[in-house]
Amino acid sequence: MGLDERKKPKNYRLFFKRHLLILTIRKKILSIVVIFSLSFLLLFTITRKSISSRSRVRGPPSNYIVRPYKRSSYTSVPLEYRRTYYVDRETTYKATAIRAFRNIGWRRSSNDTTAQIVWDKTVDDEYFPLLQPWQRYNHIPGVYSWDNKDNFIRGFEEYKRKYHPHKKLRMLPETYQISTKLGIQRWRERLFQHDGMNEPWVLKEIDVNNGAGIDILGPNSKELKEIEESLDSQDYEKDGYFIAQEYICNELTWYGDFKFDLRYYWLVASLDPLIVLYHDGYVRVGNSQYDESDFSSTTKHLTTHTYLPDEVKAPAEDLAQLIREHYTANQRRLRSTIRNIDPYEHVRNQIKESVAETVAAFKAETFGNSKKNKNKKHKFTAENGFVIYGADFVIDNDLDVWYTESQEGPGWEEEFEFRLQLHKDLLENAFRIVEEIQNKIENNPSSNVLPLQNQASWDIIYAASSPDHAWMYQYENYIPRKDKKRCTKTTTVNQKNEMLKKKQTKVPLFAVKPKTHS
Repeated sequence: MGLDERKKPKNYRLFFKRHLLILTIRKKILSIVVIFSLSFLLLFTITRKSISSRSRVRGPPSNYIVRPYKRSSYTSVPLEYRRTYYVDRETTYKATAIRAFRNIGWRRSSNDTTAQIVWDKTVDDEYFPLLQPWQRYNHIPGVYSWDNKDNFIRGFEEYKRKYHPHKKLRMLPETYQISTKLGIQRWRERLFQHDGMNEPWVLKEIDVNNGAGIDILGPNSKELKEIEESLDSQDYEKDGYFIAQEYICNELTWYGDFKFDLRYYWLVASLDPLIVLYHDGYVRVGNSQYDESDFSSTTKHLTTHTYLPDEVKAPAEDLAQLIREHYTANQRRLRSTIRNIDPYEHVRNQIKESVAETVAAFKAETFGNSKKNKNKKHKFTAENGFVIYGADFVIDNDLDVWYTESQEGPGWEEEFEFRLQLHKDLLENAFRIVEEIQNKIENNPSSNVLPLQNQASWDIIYAASSPDHAWMYQYENYIPRKDKKRCTKTTTVNQKNEMLKKKQTKVPLFAVKPKTHS
């Protein structure tokens, strides 16, 4: 017994030594894991920041040269008229422009023939030949080549057919010009040969805005059938001209599940050289909760200018938050197409590309190049020009952007506080950009106009180095989802009435064939 007792302390000492060694090894391993994790987190943060900074392209490469190509010299603004502006008295929301000019130190003029910049509400062709060479009028010729729903679609189709036959204009909803025989034929083929009768459509009068002239045609609805049947006997001169556009299903909704769309901005800052920029806009929220299973009310599916008391608008910052929250909640599905980029930047890039494509598609007919404005009566006598336009978009739940139309009048209402700051940032920097370009081409037409020192929150999306060569923003390596979710089973006014009749008449369940929705 004495021998066993003497051996026990030695065994305990050995046990403690081994245990201490194991603890030491574990601590070292844990330290290595912690250091590795922190290093990985730091690397991920740096990489994410670098990806985010690279993702927003503010303009062409720094070595890209843009200079005037139509003229070798430009008329200087007379010293006494430099930095003066004229705002037409009939201009709606004229205070918006006046405030922006005052904030950047310009003087108001009462004479539209001597002001450096002339600001008017709408384009006036008869005003073009009255301009001094050095004046800048906030409208340019050729706008009607696209500021019309019918011409907008026709222009893109011509652009694709002539220059990019294999290019898919992924941002445009499927649209048919149903005021032409060919358009009617194509739409009927779509309706009866490719399941179009089982889908909702939007009927739009081509030259009406602000939510007017729009009808929602539900799948297999009485309204859709009546429109199709009346196409051959339509009196377009009396009833107007229309397009039929696919209804965007599976839309991203605003907080509270309300339908919304976007109004964003683009600035044609110069015609020679042609330079176009993009600016964030705002959100227009509808008055009803979004329900793509009910097309019995057109108003429920409108988001713009319904002039109802509960109409809501929201800044781009709120949209960015909504999009990021949506991406986080649906990351498993969305990360296959949205990689290494901020989700809102992903949406913004699609909008920028859409507007850049607009410039490319219509540059032959607008931006001062239209043959319609080369006659003496409406000749554009100013040596350059500028204008701010609006563009409207819808976003679906895949965060793909749909380009519904562009607007010659962007709208300057200020019924919400955030729009005061938006217009301040947008207009003041737009006027600075126009002034900077004018000064550069006056002083040295052969020098590079870029970079723009006053670009601020505007992004360059199109810059021409010659009439036939230009840098255009493109969202590279992005392909929208192909497996788009279609609208859910829909209910129209007639279907609601039929359902009420069926409830009043008892019908055995086996006698009613279930409707399938593909």
